[in-house]
Amino acid sequence: MVFLDVLFAFIIAVVLSGIFVLIIRRYGPWPRSFMFFIIIFLAAWAGGVWMNPVGPTIKGSTWMPFLFVGLIFALLLAATSQRQEESSIILKTKEEVKKEERVKTALSIYFWLLILALVAAIVLGYLFMYNVM
Repeated sequence: MVFLDVLFAFIIAVVLSGIFVLIIRRYGPWPRSFMFFIIIFLAAWAGGVWMNPVGPTIKGSTWMPFLFVGLIFALLLAATSQRQEESSIILKTKEEVKKEERVKTALSIYFWLLILALVAAIVLGYLFMYNVM
């Protein structure tokens, strides 16, 4: 069951990341598309663990909750991204550079807190599912 959950989350994250990064060219506020993939993967996995099973089953596990949560997170992250101008050269002042550094630091902290929260949600979901707690 856990293996299928990870497999569903991985496949959905690969497909959604491919669509949003390669076709739409949006992958959230982070500078790397790998970070977008990690967030979608963990969010889909956590959502699949916590949501009620709905939709068709494959070997006793449903995949619709994974897709639903992954798609919601992908849309939210894509909405926060800005299109990067590829050919424009912009000269920045020291003040603008400092502001960008503060934004990068804040996004980095947000990224790691989100990763921590999603991993905790996954672990707690399995603990409650198997009545360990």
